[in-house]
Amino acid sequence: MEAPELSEPSNQMQLKDLISKFWEKVKENLLLWGINVTLLTSSVYMEVFAQAATRPFSVHDIAISYPFVINEKYDNLNLVIISALLPLIVMTTLILVDQVKGNKVKRFYHTVSLFIFCMSINGFLTTFTKIRLAKLRPDFLARCGPLLKKDEMKTGILYGDEICSAPFGEFILKDGYKSCPSGHSSVSMCGMLFLSIWLYHSYGKKLKNDNNKNLIIKFLCFAPILIAIDVITSRIYDFKHSYNDVICGTIVGILSVVIPVHYYNLKDIEGEEEIILPV
Repeated sequence: MEAPELSEPSNQMQLKDLISKFWEKVKENLLLWGINVTLLTSSVYMEVFAQAATRPFSVHDIAISYPFVINEKYDNLNLVIISALLPLIVMTTLILVDQVKGNKVKRFYHTVSLFIFCMSINGFLTTFTKIRLAKLRPDFLARCGPLLKKDEMKTGILYGDEICSAPFGEFILKDGYKSCPSGHSSVSMCGMLFLSIWLYHSYGKKLKNDNNKNLIIKFLCFAPILIAIDVITSRIYDFKHSYNDVICGTIVGILSVVIPVHYYNLKDIEGEEEIILPV
């Protein structure tokens, strides 16, 4: 009597297979991924190494006189985890475990490639605009640490950063010129909005509005946006940005998702029997 055949492996093996086939598709689309890598590396370079144009300031300007908060609610590492890793983990897990008919490899590749493209565009636009605008952060004077004595701080006089002692370091001082648009706002909104749209069009859109359960599921598809709102508002009470900064950042994040998603679907998904990405 022949031994029963072992069933094909679990989701762990499926994930390994998905990733393997994903890299095969990446090799077939080197132009797209070349653009992604270029945009991401440019964003990181501008954020870490590029210096924004300096501008004169008044030591009596209340708008830039807030204290410097060291322990932010969402630091850069938390931002990356929440806005990039979390959506990728959620979408990958759902693709693996759901029972939707279709090519999972294709769905996984289209989802990840579009998500990375949106995040790349968002990162580049945000960092480039920050450097060009060179708007002072609300806590700029705390970063500067003016060397002037009180009787030397004259009203109506504009100073440059040559009067700064940079008590938190030169990098923190230079970062004080990168207030608008808010990077945390744009990145969190980009990541969470993409996840929300993906969840809705993958699951929520297919449900009828005939019972409370379906309506709740549709609402929960957009719950990730609440996380983005929490990140965005934290930048105000951490004194890293003004209201205008976070509004501009939010707009950049929204546009970085809406425009690529719309264009991508029109060109590549139209005509498919089953919608596998947001429309």
